[in-house]
Formats: sequence, structure tokens, C-alpha cells
Amino acid sequence: RKLRPTASKHLGCNATHAATHTGPTMCTVDESVQAAYDEVRSNDNDTNWLVAGYQDNKTVAVVGKGSGGVDEMKGQLSNDDCFFGYVRVEYKDEGGDSDIDTTRTKFVLVVLTGQNAKILRKGKMSVHIGSVKEVLRDAAVEIGIDDVADLDAEDVVARVKKVNF
Repeated sequence: RKLRPTASKHLGCNATHAATHTGPTMCTVDESVQAAYDEVRSNDNDTNWLVAGYQDNKTVAVVGKGSGGVDEMKGQLSNDDCFFGYVRVEYKDEGGDSDIDTTRTKFVLVVLTGQNAKILRKGKMSVHIGSVKEVLRDAAVEIGIDDVADLDAEDVVARVKKVNF
């Protein structure tokens, strides 16, 4: 039996696969996401967050970035769609066994499946997150929410401190 490539339109991705393939396909992550990720990870600039969202049903691209931390990033999110956020979190590690306070830096992946987003988009996001994580790959904590109001800067820092390594 000869296999022919078919477009994976049912999942909204632009990948092609063999007709007998039953596994999920991934989406395209725009190079703007990699560039913004590199900025957030770098100590050479003030950018400390990015938000990526759907440009269309098969492409995830940067929709915002900035230097105002979790609170500013939150302003770029909406419960009407699905988004991927990535933020650098800095906090003081008070002493421990020494008398020296150390500033620690950790990175957090925020996955918002907006409560008002279309059900098909939510389903696609569950498959597409694999492609996004190939770019936003280094996170100490992943936070999944369905309501923007659930994203709180103090809670993010508390979660990061729990996994202090």
C-alpha cells in the first residue's frame, strides 16, 4: 500500500504526515518567539517577559514583550483566547545557612487556556504546547490557568521558591 502525504487540517497545523499516521502533529512557532525568548533569558537587556499567541490556527507568534514583569505581562493576556507566557522572576533568597542575601533568577512558563476561548482552539493548544516548549524550553515552573485573574505576581514568586534549586 502506498502512503501519500496529507495536510493535517483537522488539528490546524501545517505539518504533513503519512495518511496512516494517527498521532498529533505540531504547529509552526514563529521565529519571533525564539528571538523574544533569547531576550528574556539574556542579562544584557531589560526584557523579562514575552507572550505568544495564535497568529492563525497553525502559527504561534509573539504578541507582546516587555520589562514590567508578571503584572505587565498579565495585561497582554485575554480570557478570549489561548496564550503562552514566559517570564523571568527575580527574588531575594534570605540567607539560608549564611548571612548573605542572594538574588535568584528563575523562569516561568504560563499557559493560559482562556475560559472564553473557542473549544477547538483549546484542543489545538493541548497539542501545540509541545512545539512551543521546544522554544520556551527552560522553565523552573509551569503554571496553567484558564482565567487571567488567577495570575498573581506574588503567587508566581511563591511557586518558584518552592522549587528552589
